[in-house]
This record gives sequence, C-alpha cells and structure tokens, in this order.
Amino acid sequence: MLNDGSNEIDLRTAFVKSVNVIGATCIHIASSQYSKINFRFDFVIMDESSKASPAENLVPINMGHNIVLIGDHKQLPPVITREEAVKQKVKERLEDNGLDIEKEFGESLFEKLITEFEANENLQGFIKMLDIQYRMPRQIGNLISRFFYDSKLKNPNTTLLQTLTKRNFTN
Repeated sequence: MLNDGSNEIDLRTAFVKSVNVIGATCIHIASSQYSKINFRFDFVIMDESSKASPAENLVPINMGHNIVLIGDHKQLPPVITREEAVKQKVKERLEDNGLDIEKEFGESLFEKLITEFEANENLQGFIKMLDIQYRMPRQIGNLISRFFYDSKLKNPNTTLLQTLTKRNFTN
C-alpha cells in the first residue's frame, strides 16, 4: 500500500493513475482489480473492434471522449454463444471456412456503424479504408479485392518496397 497524501492506495492503482497510455482488452479494463479507478480517456483506440461483440465494444467506448474503431467487418464476425446446441449449429454452418456469409452468428457494432455511416452522406468522411494490403501475394490480393472489397484493395508498388528494403539493409 502507498500513501498518496490523503489515503492509501495499492501499487497497481498508483501506477495506472500515473501513466499516459494504457493497453488492455475490452473486458480486462473493466475488471474488479481496477474498481478504484474511474477511467476517462481523451482517446480510446480499439483494434480488431469488428471481431468484438457489441457488449465488449461498449466497455471502452464508455471510457473515452474520442473513439477510434479499427477493424475489418469483412473478416470473421463475433460469435456470441455458450450453449452447446448453438455451438453445434455454428460448427455446421461455418463450413464456409468461417466467412459466415449470412452473418447469422453475430454482427459487430463496428459493422453496424460502418453500414450506417456509409448510408449517411454526412458521416461518410469518418470512414477510412486502409486500401493497400501487404500480407498476400499479388494474385491472391487481386482475388480478395475483387470479390470482397469491390476492387478497392490494392497491392503495394513493389519497386517502392524494393527501394525501402535496400535502404533499410544498407544503413
């Protein structure tokens, strides 16, 4: 226990209150071990928010003044269940390698927001798609772009990458 001048607080609480940046999962930040801290952040940045359930998203959203959601709603949706019968149905239906085309097993808050923002001309400017992919070979990237991203996903300029790679290895 530490004394902060007016009362005693534990070391973890004192440390968390003294830092400028905190990294945590959506649910961990709301755990009882932080019950003495009223988290209020200027910015909350949530990575992989498209995979989180709406309830998971609401925890950090309620802690921030400005929210940045990062994710890709065209990837795996959140699956929210613990019942064995539903788990079996999920297993049977996801034989499409997890694409869950009908989104029967969960739509993320991220996806709902993207849909609403796309439909509202005043909100479209808040959406930013990172449109260059670096993870897949060019042929696969082209296929994914065509069928899932309306041909908006691009492959990187390989001559630029070669220049950057040579520069990094020569320094």
